Amino acid sequence: MGNVGSHIDNSLIKQGGVYLITGGKGGLGRIFARYLSQKYGASVIATGRSPIEKSSGQDGVLYLQADVSDREAMTEVIETIKKRYGQLNGLIHAAGIFSAKSVTEKSAAEFEAALKPKIQGTVILDSVTQTEPLDFFVLFSSTSAILGDFGQCDYAVGNRFLDSFARMRENLRLQGKRQGKTITINWPLWREGGLHGDPASEALYLQTSGAAYLETKEGLDAFERILNGEDSQVILFSGDPRKIDRWVGSEVRGSRFELRTVSSDPSPRTSHLESDIRKIAAGILKTPEEELDSDENLGVFGFDSISLTLFAKQLGEYYRTEILPSVFFANSSICKIAAYLHETLGERIGEIYPVKSVSVPDAGWVKSAVSNPNEHTNESVSRAVGFTHPTEPDSEPIAVIGIYGRFPQSESLSEFWKHLESGHDLISQGAMESRRLC
Repeated sequence: MGNVGSHIDNSLIKQGGVYLITGGKGGLGRIFARYLSQKYGASVIATGRSPIEKSSGQDGVLYLQADVSDREAMTEVIETIKKRYGQLNGLIHAAGIFSAKSVTEKSAAEFEAALKPKIQGTVILDSVTQTEPLDFFVLFSSTSAILGDFGQCDYAVGNRFLDSFARMRENLRLQGKRQGKTITINWPLWREGGLHGDPASEALYLQTSGAAYLETKEGLDAFERILNGEDSQVILFSGDPRKIDRWVGSEVRGSRFELRTVSSDPSPRTSHLESDIRKIAAGILKTPEEELDSDENLGVFGFDSISLTLFAKQLGEYYRTEILPSVFFANSSICKIAAYLHETLGERIGEIYPVKSVSVPDAGWVKSAVSNPNEHTNESVSRAVGFTHPTEPDSEPIAVIGIYGRFPQSESLSEFWKHLESGHDLISQGAMESRRLC
């Protein structure tokens, strides 16, 4: 996360400036349109797909019905702005479509519809404004691009695209091929405005992560500081810093990430831990305990982001300790969770399972060499992610991070790796159902 500073000397927002906001009927679109109009006396052009009562722009906000993923419509919007106001000083892309359905419940059409404003819309906005003398080109992304969403998948993917596109456009600006500073802001949940999902899932997320809703005043103040800061991407969190740091499970600064790994322990206590953990997991999944293999990845059993959050909550209540869902990324099987709890509970393990004490070595923190490839060896990075295949001494380290994976024409990761080593072409036309789910 970049330092957004504490004082604003020369704001990029001009008094009486002209600004375009997509997603103008949405909560954040309305908040920022009102803010720019009232504080800066700006002329704001807000766009959206839905019709609205006649808007004259006399209150500082002119609403134009236009789909951001429609090139012809957005070209017309830019022409209207230039004809009416003579200039365009900045752009905020806040358009988005959010559905609370999980990815397995969505059709291919619904998935594509959610991606359109984020992907196609962003590309079109850049294209129709590439010759405009903008002061800023701001993309409203989400922390879901970093942490994942509540099982919808499309929302996180779309926002991840915004983050990558912002870096590309900023490079073009530095080459003199674009005008206007490019910034992507990964917003947390706003109390007012923003896109909200299932209330129960949100409440559970806030309770377990230490996060809190971002208040409107805080968000607007952060926007000003970010806009006038030095970073092209800022990830914003609101809430208890200590808990959030544990929830994120990584240091998001300068493209460096850290993984916590815990060694396994075959002690009797761990066996008891595994048994109780399996019971809790079986209760959540409504699955017989004997079908849950301790060494199998949790994703194989059918866990998703919501059920993992519930799993963390129930484990925490059972063992009277705080457990965050991020724990499952580094400890993705029942046996690894048991080893993690064995270490975390410390001396309390003897009270819960009174058998001979056996210590668990601490594997510590291992940084993946993303920003500095020479900082760590290939071996240390591979070990951090459980990837033990040999690599060439001069190869650049690669960290492959995931809680579960499905591999083309392969039943396991080992088989997939052998295909890659042999140079096999694994691309094929999948079944219609597979395309629908992906």
